[in-house]
Amino acid sequence: MKIFLFSCFFFVFQNFFSQQITGKISSDSASLSRVLVVNIQSDEKVYSNSNGEFVLDANPGDELRFIKEGYERKVLLVRNNDQLVVNLVKLVTEIEEVVVQKKLSGNLATDAGLFNENKKKVALNNDLKVYFKLPSSASLM
Repeated sequence: MKIFLFSCFFFVFQNFFSQQITGKISSDSASLSRVLVVNIQSDEKVYSNSNGEFVLDANPGDELRFIKEGYERKVLLVRNNDQLVVNLVKLVTEIEEVVVQKKLSGNLATDAGLFNENKKKVALNNDLKVYFKLPSSASLM
């Protein structure tokens, strides 16, 4: 009988002090689904639904961790409020600099046109084109 009363008292005591925490997880004003929410003290784990909402049993002072790949982890302590709004920050991924080079075909006539020519050479070619278009004088013939 004593064990029964102790068990009843224990469960009532535990339910009285534990609470269900509900919340919504978002990033940049968009709901995040499949975010892992972990109560570190009780090791209870839940995932947020497609609307970013979750429900978890926790006591005041428990530590909650929010984990999603590609986002920074967030740690919150449970207070007396039962509705949490959690905003996760997206991780910045830095990549190495890529140098884009011209793709050469192997045909010298085609590939030479891809590169900038010397300004003096371009000016000389333009002058020669103008010169060759001029009519020949009779004295030269």
